[in-house]
Amino acid sequence: MTTEIHESEHRPTAKDENDAMLLQGELADALRTCTGLTGGVVNDWARDLVEYLRQRLGAQRIYIPAPSKAQRDAAIARDYDGTNAAAVMKRYGIRSRQRLHQIVEEQRRHSQDRLKSGIQVSCQKT
Repeated sequence: MTTEIHESEHRPTAKDENDAMLLQGELADALRTCTGLTGGVVNDWARDLVEYLRQRLGAQRIYIPAPSKAQRDAAIARDYDGTNAAAVMKRYGIRSRQRLHQIVEEQRRHSQDRLKSGIQVSCQKT
């Protein structure tokens, strides 16, 4: 007796299960960071989200664009307090203090330009 597997059917491999666990961890981190939630509810929601995505998009490759450089650079300038260069560099993958200071200075100039032109932008979470 043989069982046919149709193209639409996909049997998860050990790698699939590992990838699902990694995604669940990323989603749990995102939920904690973005919502402030803690505890088991975060892991439950992350597990449910992974299951939903597997049902809807399973076996597909999905491209997730990187954040824009402008958003990243604004976050770097916001996070840098003058004493935490090593931590900011590690978090954002910056390899030199010179580059960190260049980004911060560029962001300060952009902020000053916006203030001079009367445009005020604030995207910081409170």
